[in-house]
Formats: sequence, structure tokens, C-alpha cells
Amino acid sequence: MAVLLLVFIVSSFAVVLASVHYTAAWYATCIPGCQRRWASLHNFSKGATQMSAATASKQECIKNCQECQTTCADQLTSHCLVEGGEHVQQEHVQRMLDCIAACKACIDFMSRKSEYHALYCKACAEVCKACADSCEQVGDMDQCVACCRKCEQSCSAMAA
Repeated sequence: MAVLLLVFIVSSFAVVLASVHYTAAWYATCIPGCQRRWASLHNFSKGATQMSAATASKQECIKNCQECQTTCADQLTSHCLVEGGEHVQQEHVQRMLDCIAACKACIDFMSRKSEYHALYCKACAEVCKACADSCEQVGDMDQCVACCRKCEQSCSAMAA
């Protein structure tokens, strides 16, 4: 049953792709001037094949947030908990947990193209700054400081 359903889905997808290709080819070759019109309607012009600056910035911000989230979680569990002392003080651990959560929320809102993503980016930038400051103060957390500062910068740019 599952194999039959998969075959149906794949064959349906092939029909859709073939019709899109036929339509694009027909517009591009049969009607004078339609090639430019087709390209403008469907963003197939040479300039549109590249990501817009806003999309590229958003993708870069998502990447920085993912890196920050992963690095902070890793540093918290593999460095801070092992080192003890100032590394496990409540305020420092709270800053790192807040940073992890803020990055996760920011990634979610940007990935879904939410109209509220700028608000989350602004909050994420503030939280990342606080986390970087705390990690800098505790010391021996250069990797965490660097990724938090990078995330703070890209989130601030997205919030603007």
C-alpha cells in the first residue's frame, strides 16, 4: 500500500514538473515579448536568480543563531559544568540558558517568515550581548563570546 502511494506521489510530481516546463517553454518561445514577462512574473530574470540581500541577511542571521545556540549549549555542558566555580553561578548559567532559548525562538520566527521576527531579533541581540558579557567576565570562554557577539551583530541588523 505504501509503495503504491509513493509511486502515485512520484508520478504526480513528474506530471506537475512536465506541465511547468511545457508552460515555461511555450511562453518563452511562442509569444513575442512573453519571455521578459514570464521572467518578471516568476522571478526568473538573471538578477532574481540570486538571493536578495534581505534573504541572504536572514539566512546568515539564522546560521549565526544556530551556531550561537549550539556553542552555548556545548560550552555550558562540556565546559562550565566541568570547571565549576564562577562558571556555574546562577546568573551566568541563566544568561547562557536565556541565550540558547532566545536563539532558538529567533531561528523559529525567521524560518517561518513571521512578521514579528524583527522583535525576536532585537530581543535575541540583547540576550546575546548579556551572555557574551557574562562569559567574558567569567573568563576562558572565548568561543562562546565570539559566537554571541557575531549573533548579536546579525540580529541587531535584522531588527533594524
